[in-house]
Amino acid sequence: MITAGQLRAARAHLDMSQDDVAIASGITKSTLSNIERGVTDGSLRSLDALKQFYERQGLQFTDDDGIKIVRSDVLSYEGVAGFNAFMMDVIETMEKNPGTYCVSNVDETNWLRWQGMEQATKMRDRIAAIPGIRAHILVKEGDNTTFATYAEYRAIPSDVFYNNTSHYMYADKLALIRFTPGNVTVRVLHNRDFAESFKLMFYRFWDMLAVPLHSPLEVKKYA
Repeated sequence: MITAGQLRAARAHLDMSQDDVAIASGITKSTLSNIERGVTDGSLRSLDALKQFYERQGLQFTDDDGIKIVRSDVLSYEGVAGFNAFMMDVIETMEKNPGTYCVSNVDETNWLRWQGMEQATKMRDRIAAIPGIRAHILVKEGDNTTFATYAEYRAIPSDVFYNNTSHYMYADKLALIRFTPGNVTVRVLHNRDFAESFKLMFYRFWDMLAVPLHSPLEVKKYA
């Protein structure tokens, strides 16, 4: 069983707050705090959620009450907790590597549906607070709804927009995202060559497209 000491060590290694780990793993902060302090051993569900989260970050828990760093070039995320963990990875990666990230084939209602307005707003505001952050986002032609206040949007013609599949290029990572009615799956390739090649194709489109009109997000539409 994972121990409180291992969980504290894993979180310290990633330099993450309890708030961030709780959001990314899908448990409450109070539950995480109690487990880390040894107040409770934690339920199997909570421990499994934490184990999966830390393994996605390249950490394994060893039998001698330690942790082991296991770097993987491919990370997988799934469901609400997984999607929040992926977005947390975007935030932390951009905090360490401020600059411009790119997202193509975006329907932002998917982000709001899987994160919820409150969580999506918190993450958006945290990204917006990163010094020097910029985002270039390609949306479907005719979609004038924008959510990322720090981003520039341009429109893809509807005949080449592929619904419910998006690509995220941030620092040296490339994420492939697939939304379905009952699930969301994300595959992240931690490989600079893949990220740069997709970014090159992204900007070939970007440079040819017009900037769409921006309109305030209609919050009630997604409540």
